[in-house]
Amino acid sequence: MLDSEETHRKEGVRVQRVSASIGLALLLWSGLAWAQELQRGAQYYISRKEAIDELLIRVNVWGYVAKPGQYLVPDNTDLISLLSYAGGPTEDARIDAIRLIRTVEGKRQVTEVDLRELLEGGSLEEIPVLMPGDTVIVPGNLYRLISRAVSIVSQLAIVANVYYLFFVRR
Repeated sequence: MLDSEETHRKEGVRVQRVSASIGLALLLWSGLAWAQELQRGAQYYISRKEAIDELLIRVNVWGYVAKPGQYLVPDNTDLISLLSYAGGPTEDARIDAIRLIRTVEGKRQVTEVDLRELLEGGSLEEIPVLMPGDTVIVPGNLYRLISRAVSIVSQLAIVANVYYLFFVRR
């Protein structure tokens, strides 16, 4: 038995208590490992099973998709396929204002894509094909922005109310 461990036997039940220092050390270690995982971010590798030697390109997906992150996808992947790999847009996504950012001949180029229009009747040829290093940003809708603002205002009101009750109203 470890020195930091106490064992009690009572009515056939064995209870072990590990000292707080070991538990705290494990908790801190697991928290640091979790934080490192968060800092690394999400990276996904997408490849077709039948393709052995296919060219993969690195693209980024940010914003209101189920799984934002960096993806390695097959060359000639289009925007809709990438969004599908990322789990699709969330409820709060504005698919009528998706931004595709790429560098062409050393200059940054931003293209706004109305995916709703393309899906409702546009031509498949109009769907942008991704290039290496592209970044796709799916913005949130106005409802999301308003609900976030209301949430922040309500939290500030709570803090102001607590301050008033404890410090001003005496």
